[in-house]
Amino acid sequence: RVPTSFEPALPNLQQRLDGRDWPSLDGCKASRKDASSRPGRPCLPRPANYPYRTKTDSSIILGERAAAAAIGVVDEALCDGWHLFGDMTWCRRALTGGFGNQQPDGKVIGLSYGIEERDLWSELVSNVYKVSPRLYDCFQNPKGSPPLQGTAPNGTGSCQGVGGHCYEMPYQAYRICLGPEKKQHSGRNYEPLELHLKDRYPLSVHLKIDVEGSEWEILEWLLANPSEMDKIRTLDMEVHLGWNVESSRGLPRGRLSPQDRIAKDIESLERLGKYLLCTGSSMEVLAEEWMTWPHGNAETVQNRWLTLLAAATGVVQEEICGGWYMFGDMTWCLKAVQTRWGTEQGDGGVIGLSYGIEQRDLWSEKMSNLYKVPTRLYDCFQRPDDSPTLGGKAPNATGKCDEDGLHCYETPYQVYEVCSGPETATIQGRKYESLQSHLQDRKRLSVHLKIDTEGSEWEVLAWLLSSPEDMNKIRTLDMEVHLGWVADSARSSARASMSSFDRLDYDIRLLEDIGKVFRCTGSSMEVLAEGWGNDGNGAKCGGSCDEPAAYAAGGFPVIQFAVSFLAIWNALSGEVDSMIAQGEEEVQRRKKELEARGKFGPKKLEVPQLPLVRLRVEHSGFDTISGSTFGNQFVGRVANPDEVLLFHRRAGGGVAGSRKVQGLGDVLEIEENAVPGDDGVKIQDIIYKYIEGEQNLQVLPEPDLNDAVQSFVHRSEPCAIERFVKEAVESTNQAILRESRAVGEEEIRVQIQDVRSNVVSAAAVPYSSFYFSVPFPCKTLKDPFRALVSLHFPCSSPFDSALFGKYTCISPSPILLYPLYITTQYYNLRWASLSIGKRTYITV
Repeated sequence: RVPTSFEPALPNLQQRLDGRDWPSLDGCKASRKDASSRPGRPCLPRPANYPYRTKTDSSIILGERAAAAAIGVVDEALCDGWHLFGDMTWCRRALTGGFGNQQPDGKVIGLSYGIEERDLWSELVSNVYKVSPRLYDCFQNPKGSPPLQGTAPNGTGSCQGVGGHCYEMPYQAYRICLGPEKKQHSGRNYEPLELHLKDRYPLSVHLKIDVEGSEWEILEWLLANPSEMDKIRTLDMEVHLGWNVESSRGLPRGRLSPQDRIAKDIESLERLGKYLLCTGSSMEVLAEEWMTWPHGNAETVQNRWLTLLAAATGVVQEEICGGWYMFGDMTWCLKAVQTRWGTEQGDGGVIGLSYGIEQRDLWSEKMSNLYKVPTRLYDCFQRPDDSPTLGGKAPNATGKCDEDGLHCYETPYQVYEVCSGPETATIQGRKYESLQSHLQDRKRLSVHLKIDTEGSEWEVLAWLLSSPEDMNKIRTLDMEVHLGWVADSARSSARASMSSFDRLDYDIRLLEDIGKVFRCTGSSMEVLAEGWGNDGNGAKCGGSCDEPAAYAAGGFPVIQFAVSFLAIWNALSGEVDSMIAQGEEEVQRRKKELEARGKFGPKKLEVPQLPLVRLRVEHSGFDTISGSTFGNQFVGRVANPDEVLLFHRRAGGGVAGSRKVQGLGDVLEIEENAVPGDDGVKIQDIIYKYIEGEQNLQVLPEPDLNDAVQSFVHRSEPCAIERFVKEAVESTNQAILRESRAVGEEEIRVQIQDVRSNVVSAAAVPYSSFYFSVPFPCKTLKDPFRALVSLHFPCSSPFDSALFGKYTCISPSPILLYPLYITTQYYNLRWASLSIGKRTYITV
């Protein structure tokens, strides 16, 4: 079977860091733009100007290590494709298949910690992958969370036509948070993960966890207990490096300095990557967003900031509005949404236009249900199957919606798989229409507009500013602003051809111009700034900020990101499943062949019942897993469930797929490649190359060795080389025995040395130098002679009893776990051993 290899993302990371060769500066191009979490290696762009006042190698090293820990190492083909959703990179094979799961009832569960108002992660594992979730949150008020309150539809079997919260599989919800021990803190209940995994078996849990404070201690516990780690099938985390929340103040991690705490957290991530395989992270997307901020001359940057700050400053007095309605990212003036004053629409009506509704659009629901505004909804990226509104399944124009948190519209809504663009066009299969066409039937002050301004929407705003007549139709305007972004739909625009700095300046100027027509009521800038200040002293500045505690060499601070992992077991189980299928076919083929042969032979041959399967796993950079525990899932399906996995490490940290042959003194070192034969090198070529060099044969006759090698390779005679070596050694032994009558170990040592020249002359061979692979039955070399004798010769060998007397043979283990290459020189008897990793070299 072709061996399985799990390559570390950056196998020479420490060497590069020691040499100040920063991996994040290698240069790469983002391979996709369609998700917040992406598989593979995150591309971390850097600004033209270094953004901080100082530069400290220790902070960069921490950032580079964190970035390396977030590199996806799983190939898409192994997963049968990705499911990319929000901050998650899911391996479809791990979620759709049950292989590897050892739970007696065969059921996998999901554990979700920190569900807040709505937990789309648990809804997806329930409704798409038929996994029953258990939900935990001790901070969320149940009144605002239907699942936590127990009012979300539970175990419905189907959520078809149901808008909002809904679980097709049964869920359980608890007002509990995750902590290192079971206790109450500030009136909230905490429980350890150990308690929640108590009834679980290997590969039976999908885990989602927001790692801020005490959760880091949870990860430490998980790392210290491999048997508990084995239960995790997939792991999704939002990581907050260095954070220290109230519930973890008294814990050892909480007493560390901020820098040491970040270093400890990164170490935990690195250790986690030795047990689990990273599938992807949100780091690339966060770095792209970070790059849209200015990083130039400090004075220029400060001017841009002042301009932007002014554009986002609310200037409307609350008294004028009769109060505010604030939810999410919106600050609504009550008079503007509650009344129809000023509208010149013939029917006196006002509508809402919402662009970019995704799975659920609370903006349009609020407009409909609170202020009785009919809405028109647009999105060309969202799949209708995942959005009840876009799929037309959300209750429409009901007149009254229950306060249960479900999708529902009291006034009529219309929905379109269309995006907003500067003109009507189809780009990459998606339909775009101009805002002008959507406003053509509207009059003054008759439209509430919500728009997510990322790429082509900036051109839409520029058009709006150039058309005062259409601008006057807008009653309120809510925007999520992404400064400097360029979407695929706007690649050919004049704005897209600008430099990143000029594009940023262009966007800020547009915001300024909008402020000359509209009056700003508020923004989310203050809240974002508060969060920004908590995650490492900030980074978005032009040479005037303090360094973050950990950042990539280009400047991007790696304090907070999402990362997804896949249990190594998933990949191995899938490989073994595939091998078993092949093995079962081979069993049937051999049954027919052996039965046919048995009819004509002297006795009927034994017919195999189960395939024997071994998967050779190169695991440099990763820890091994328990072979017997892993094999439990295959009991009754393979002949060797306890010995399915054969782990090995690549010697010297070389590149997988290489084969090297070299002499190590009197020891021949052969390093097999990951896929035998892929590089065209054959075993006979390795042997001949070796014996043609300095390590030429002196005891074994070369013609006979050639015959033995050909029999081994071409005639599939596995004992050919062993038989040849045994015969050659036995003849040499006889020569020694004829010349020596010594008794006792020391006399034999001296006599062999004294008669060496005579033995060489009589046997016409000076000494023996050969190699072969053998199983190594001794844990240590406490008795080196006994170990060597038992390794070199079968129990029936006269060498054991005749020459060494009391040193009887030890039957070798039947399992070849690690190759052991041995060179012998029998006539100058000395011994030494050198252990390198898992391989032991012995010279006698």
